[in-house]
Formats: sequence, structure tokens, C-alpha cells
Amino acid sequence: MSSFINLMVNDVWSDADITNRTEAMVRQHISVVEETILNRDITGTAFGVPLSEERMAQVMHLKDILEEARQMGINARSDMALLNRVFVLEAAQIRLARDPIADDSQDIQERAEAQTTLDGVTETELNLLSQRAASVQPPED
Repeated sequence: MSSFINLMVNDVWSDADITNRTEAMVRQHISVVEETILNRDITGTAFGVPLSEERMAQVMHLKDILEEARQMGINARSDMALLNRVFVLEAAQIRLARDPIADDSQDIQERAEAQTTLDGVTETELNLLSQRAASVQPPED
């Protein structure tokens, strides 16, 4: 299952943004009132109140919806962490692409830091970095 994060653009999703999106996914299938009632029914089972087959089927449907949204949130947070790391790698590449400034200690330090950043790249990061670079269209003259 993939996430809703578009790894080819520079959109940044906060944790709250991701939570809001997954909650909206849940609301597409079940209202707050319906969920509240089902939660009350589930709580009742802890006190020995049995659920009808129909209510049990609704509870299981809710469980499936919630699990799908939970997994989508996990995937989105993972994708956003990867994209944030690639942003750092892209900045390091840009820094190294600029011509060095002779005898400038700050330039030397910044270039060394950028190189160290790129030296630590993982295969997954490198693949996304390459895909993003390939998707950039050169400006028309």
C-alpha cells in the first residue's frame, strides 16, 4: 500500500496534515455519530452486552476502515521522512554544483559538509533523488 504523499513534488505534509487526511478517509465511510455509537456498543461488550450479527459486521467494517487509515498514515509518515531527507540531499547537490571559491574557509567547510551529507545516502534515497532529478523539465529558451 502506498501513501498519498507525492514524492515528485516539494509539498511538505506535517504530522497534523497526515492525521487530518487519514481522518477524512475514515469519514468517507462512517460518520462521527455512527462511530460513537459503534464504540459504545463495543464498550458494552466488555460489560457482557452481546452484539447482534449485524452490529458485529458493522464493528468489523469499522475495524477494517480504521486499519486502512492507520496503515496509510504510517506509510505517509515514512514517505514524508524520506522526502525530507531527499530535500537535504538535493540542497547538498546544489551546493556542490556551485564553483568553489579559492581560499575561502567557509566555502571549503560548506562543501565538505555537503559531501559528507551525500556520502551517507542510502539506496532508497538515491533512487528517489534520481527519479526526482529525471522528472525535472529543463526551462524552455
